[in-house]
Amino acid sequence: MTACQKDKGGTDTDRKQGTSTEPVKTSGQDGKAGDGDLEVKGVFLTVTPGTLAGVRCKTAFMETFIATITFADEHKGGRITVSYGGSSGSMRQEEIDVPAGKKSITKTFAYSEFLYGGSIAAGQLDVLKPNRVGSATVRPTGTCTEGGTWGGTTGTTGGGGW
Repeated sequence: MTACQKDKGGTDTDRKQGTSTEPVKTSGQDGKAGDGDLEVKGVFLTVTPGTLAGVRCKTAFMETFIATITFADEHKGGRITVSYGGSSGSMRQEEIDVPAGKKSITKTFAYSEFLYGGSIAAGQLDVLKPNRVGSATVRPTGTCTEGGTWGGTTGTTGGGGW
């Protein structure tokens, strides 16, 4: 179970690196949406940069995630609730107004952390309302290059953050 998927009805998503190509429905609605009701059809998430190649370990690193949220045709508009963030930090929740008939919207969020070696935190965006649909978890591919030094600060360096 990922940090974004906290309800017991959800399922764990497939791990993807760099981009997701398939939305993951974490649970459905009870019944069908009526004519014109806002319904989320998919969430597609990408990350930039897509690789850690050439990035030194022991440095701060910023990932930018871009989610494209798609909707059913001919809806009346409404409000969606999303939860998003990186796997090693806290999740944020936000409401977004969707104009009538809009086929898709994008939501961009950034996540920063120090690279200790190995892989980096993954990002995810889940739509909580009006129906539950989540992205696959994505992260840049590869690992950072050893040889960096902790520079510019003294004391403890921490995990991820906004």
